[in-house]
Amino acid sequence: MKTLPGRIVIDAAVCGGRPHFKGTRIPVYVVLEMLANQETWADVHADYPLLTQDDIHSAWSMPVTSRTCLDNPPCSAGMRVILDNNLPRRMAKSLQGLAPGCDVCHLSDLECRLRDGEIRRRLGGESIVWITRDEDFWLDAPASWAIVWVACHNPRLAFLRESLAPAIARHLPDLVPGSRLLATEDVVTLI
Repeated sequence: MKTLPGRIVIDAAVCGGRPHFKGTRIPVYVVLEMLANQETWADVHADYPLLTQDDIHSAWSMPVTSRTCLDNPPCSAGMRVILDNNLPRRMAKSLQGLAPGCDVCHLSDLECRLRDGEIRRRLGGESIVWITRDEDFWLDAPASWAIVWVACHNPRLAFLRESLAPAIARHLPDLVPGSRLLATEDVVTLI
C-alpha cells in the first residue's frame, strides 16, 4: 500500500487500485470531480460524511501527476480494450483519448479479420473488454471477457464519438471479466 498526503492511499485491493481515502471505499477522483463541478464542501460532506475538510485539502495537495491519473482512471484489472470491426476505427481513437490509462485498439489494428468463433479461440484466454455491435458476443463470450454491446440502429459516427464513447469510457474502470455493459441511443448501463 502506497501512502499519499493525508489519509489518501493506493491499495491494489481497494477501489481498483485507484487512490482513495484510507478506511473508506471513496475514490479521490469522485471528490475532485464534485469540487470541479462547483459543489461545496457541504455538498461533499452530505454525500460522503466520513470525509473531513482535511481529506479534501489532501486531495488538492496531491502532486499534479497523481491528480491527472485520477481524472482518467485506468481500466479494471489491466484489461485490454478491443473494438470490433463493426464499429468505426475512429471510435477507438476517441476512447483512447478519453481513457489514456487503457490499452485501446481496433480489431483491424491487430490485422484480424476472423470469423466470430476464430476470434473467440484466438483471444479467448485474454482478459479483454470487447466492444461490439454483434449480439452473439453478448450471449456467448469467453469468461475472461467483459462485453460492451453497442445496440444502436445505424448510429452516426458523430454520435458514437461524441456521446457514446465518453459514456463507455466512464464505465471502463468498473468492467471486470464477465461484465456486461449495454450501450443504446438512450442509456449506457452495467447489467
